Amino acid sequence: MSVFHVSPIRIRPVVPFGAAIVSPTAGLVRVLADREVLVVLDNCEHVLRAAARLVVALLERCRRVRILTTSRERLDVPGESVFPVPPLGLPEDGSARAVTASEAGLLFTTRA
Repeated sequence: MSVFHVSPIRIRPVVPFGAAIVSPTAGLVRVLADREVLVVLDNCEHVLRAAARLVVALLERCRRVRILTTSRERLDVPGESVFPVPPLGLPEDGSARAVTASEAGLLFTTRA
């Protein structure tokens, strides 16, 4: 069994007087540049172009970073691998018992 700790990285914009403003992407690159981490981006279809730009920037500048995204559409970035995930099954019978016993119902009730 593997045990791991998830630790979100928070980047707070602190700009001393007279300093150049750093973009969020540049700040993230600075924080992740020497780390071996998995970055997870969920629901990228809502921000497809921005997610693609971020992924390219991270992969170009952070050699030890790996990225996992979820999206209904491809990001269309170099090196992208797509693993289609079919929807979970739901019964045609809409009764509470049938729905709860379905794949989608079981996932929902165990995670809710």
